[in-house]
Amino acid sequence: MQNMVRASMGAIFKMKFEYFPCFAHYDQEYGSEREKYSFMLNGKYRLGTFEPSPGKPFSLIFGNEASGLDESFLHIGKSVVIPHTRSVDSLNLSLAIGIGIYEFCKWKGNSSSM
Repeated sequence: MQNMVRASMGAIFKMKFEYFPCFAHYDQEYGSEREKYSFMLNGKYRLGTFEPSPGKPFSLIFGNEASGLDESFLHIGKSVVIPHTRSVDSLNLSLAIGIGIYEFCKWKGNSSSM
């Protein structure tokens, strides 16, 4: 745990993390009060082409590195794809999460200054 906190360079204290054993438990807790963005290779919306609703909390949803999210997530919130070249099959999970958080934090930073 100490190494994880050190590696985060303090960012861990500024983000809310929760563990849920399955998506159904998460959806039961927060389903109606948050916008959901499911990151998928066949997502409908390209990252960077939309903005979340101002002031509404949101959750970024990622699957595991081997198989991603199953097709049912295409109908949960907005399904998002991170654009990349055809020569790359997919991004690894940590890279995809980093890109997703970066893009959503950019938007959040811009909206709070308006």
